[in-house]
Amino acid sequence: QTPQIIDDTVAAQGYFKVRLGHFLPDVELVSVSVGGRPFSRPEAEDRGFDPHEAPNPNGTRAFGLRVPFADPLVQQQYLHGPLRRYSLHLNYTLRLLSTGEAFTQAGLITCDVPDVVPPSFQGSCEAGALALLMTHGTLDRFWVPYVGERPLSQLAAPHSYRVSDDDRHFHLAVPLLAAGLVYE
Repeated sequence: QTPQIIDDTVAAQGYFKVRLGHFLPDVELVSVSVGGRPFSRPEAEDRGFDPHEAPNPNGTRAFGLRVPFADPLVQQQYLHGPLRRYSLHLNYTLRLLSTGEAFTQAGLITCDVPDVVPPSFQGSCEAGALALLMTHGTLDRFWVPYVGERPLSQLAAPHSYRVSDDDRHFHLAVPLLAAGLVYE
């Protein structure tokens, strides 16, 4: 039989749960490539992928794997609304024990998860400055803040902008007479 990749992923658990099967005892798992990076079985264990064999009642077995959505080798893509797609690219290398012949089986597993939270903003006046407080969402870690057409990092130091970020909130205070601010 042609090997099949069986997707047992439950999105709420936060990881891919995958099996490749079904094989007779004369097949061994040599390595698995996740996101283009090959791992031997011990390396996959060290990475937390939990490679294991799952026996079946008919004497065959499958090779199981668990890969967290948060692993850097898992691709993430914002779709629309609150949806994010996690994609797991796999390539198993197996060997027939009787002949030593190796073969591969590739697969792609995707899981769409409603976990996108947009950032929220609140503006206020402070003594001698305008302030912006942003409560982080799930995607804004990849954003670069701009003032006009210049990155905030170029303006902050020379113009006394005060910036702080504690991983929950981003706070920006702009003095009333600083560059980039129109005072009326």
